[in-house]
Amino acid sequence: MAKQGKKYAMLINLDRCAGCFACQITCKAEYNIPFGTFRCKVETYRSGSYPEIVKFFLPRLCNHCDTAPCIEGCEEKALFKNQDGVVLLNSNKCIGCGMCFEKCPYDAIDLNPVTGQAEKCDFCYEGQVMKGRPPVCAQSCMGKAILFGDIKDKNSDISVALGNNNIKA
Repeated sequence: MAKQGKKYAMLINLDRCAGCFACQITCKAEYNIPFGTFRCKVETYRSGSYPEIVKFFLPRLCNHCDTAPCIEGCEEKALFKNQDGVVLLNSNKCIGCGMCFEKCPYDAIDLNPVTGQAEKCDFCYEGQVMKGRPPVCAQSCMGKAILFGDIKDKNSDISVALGNNNIKA
């Protein structure tokens, strides 16, 4: 019988996001992401009209979909889901065709202009998560808007938060 892994997920509380861009900047610095390319990007949205303008920020990154269109779209099999539910990119297989970029419904994959390959959030799986730490975006979030953890662990902070807010993952 195959070993059952964890099921990592991320919960972003938009009420706590102050738009400081620390998550985006830290990710770019940690992984030396070139200008104009992102694994995590914060988008700003505005609605309403003066004097009742509403502004909010939305950190956008890979959702690590259960059925990931990017994986299905990659003919080179460079993208795969690991035992812990994380969608990873094998850069040795990526030919930079852009099919994953086209297939992602969340605009969460960029093409790196330096390498020509896909660039996407991997939850800092090898550099942080495998060492027992959350992704760098969650570590750097000043508003504590980003919560990361194993949703199979009913006692994890993320499972408790999902339960308290009646959210199904």
